[in-house]
Amino acid sequence: MPVAELLGIVRVVKRERLPIDRLWQTSEQGRLARVSRQQFETYYTNQESGIGVWVGGAELFPSPIALPRLRQNWGPRWQPPQQIQQLSTEQALLIRRNLIAHTN
Repeated sequence: MPVAELLGIVRVVKRERLPIDRLWQTSEQGRLARVSRQQFETYYTNQESGIGVWVGGAELFPSPIALPRLRQNWGPRWQPPQQIQQLSTEQALLIRRNLIAHTN
């Protein structure tokens, strides 16, 4: 299992499906995604296109929120995706409340 912690939040600005060579160019040759050409090519092996996700408003939490704590709010069977999930306004507010309670 990965670390299983919520580290922060971002606001998705745009998503775009692009041919692989154009996605590489648009990512400023991997600088925006912080990946090497080899990592990029390995990830997109045998793919004709990929989806670029541009984000803004990144906020790294002062301390991560562990999965068991998230499940206290959203139920014991709640399973987060491996990387990105769109949160409802209510879920975002619960996370902020937990952060405030956790840091005080």
